[in-house]
Amino acid sequence: MQREPVWPVAWERDIMLILNLIVICGFAGSYPAQDRSAPPVARESREDSGGLWPTGRMMDLMIARWAEMVADRYELDEAQKSDLTAKMQKRWGGFARENEKDFKPLMNDFIEMRLQMEAPTKEQVVEWSGRAGKAFDLFEKQIADGVEEMRGILREDQLGKFEGDLLGFKAGMQFARTQLGRWQQGEFNEREFWDPPLAVRRERRAAEEARERAEAERAKAEEAAKAGESPTDQIATEVDAWTKYVEEFISRFQLDEAQTKSANSILKEMKERALVHRDANKAEIDRLEKKIAEHDGTEDELKEIEAQLVKVYGPIDAMFEELQRRLDPIPTSEQKARAGRAEAKKNGSKDVPSGEPKKPRER
Repeated sequence: MQREPVWPVAWERDIMLILNLIVICGFAGSYPAQDRSAPPVARESREDSGGLWPTGRMMDLMIARWAEMVADRYELDEAQKSDLTAKMQKRWGGFARENEKDFKPLMNDFIEMRLQMEAPTKEQVVEWSGRAGKAFDLFEKQIADGVEEMRGILREDQLGKFEGDLLGFKAGMQFARTQLGRWQQGEFNEREFWDPPLAVRRERRAAEEARERAEAERAKAEEAAKAGESPTDQIATEVDAWTKYVEEFISRFQLDEAQTKSANSILKEMKERALVHRDANKAEIDRLEKKIAEHDGTEDELKEIEAQLVKVYGPIDAMFEELQRRLDPIPTSEQKARAGRAEAKKNGSKDVPSGEPKKPRER
């Protein structure tokens, strides 16, 4: 039977274990518990604010399982296993219990960032990862001391495997250290700290579907050009799609008369600007589209012509994005919530179609 890889053989998984120990299980702190004279981090006290924290029994059981995995990896005899378990319980159990007051805010702040309705700010991540970095220093010291204990437990014939595994584990620790450094500089992917709520996931899916439709429309236009058909007025086509977008926007959020007037006024302004741009560049657009339709040169030459056309069309994309931004504040929060509930009821667990028009992206 294949044995499951354990600490420290699968270092990438182990680093996730380390971060879980720091953040979820609480095996870390914002500063050493032994130095109670050190000034605390200037944060609201969480001592009595609740949150998630493992019980003493949970902690003992987690450490016991960890010790069992290590014992299995290095084929420890009963005496070695007993010695290892006792030392790990003393080291890690004591470490967590003595520092609970400091561990808890770090853990709870991380969980709150994952649950909040908006993505965490750069300032939040930098502040949190600064404290987590201090916690990691403590954890690293405990690991180093634990390694020395482990060497004292193992026999000569067991040490070779342990030392080999340790090299991979150290590489994993360095990877985690690099990640913390990146976060401390404000460089992070929001999904590392945040689970977007349903409404955000739907909005992003809708935007992705709009991009896919735009790509499909572009491909269709290219096929028509190759077949010698007269090229369609892409800007006029897409501006017409803006009208459909606004109509669906008004219907979706059940805008009142004043809101509808405001939405249509914005649409009228943006359409006029788009058509002015088209008319000002009509000669260039016609020239480039004709060159594409009649092109019989190399692929690179065709790509260059297409790139020129995309550049001419480019401001239309920005205009559509401006239209979306200016429409977004019109519905009230209640109208948005009501629309979300109606769509969720209608579609069940399925993602809600956005009804967005096709965006003029690449041509």
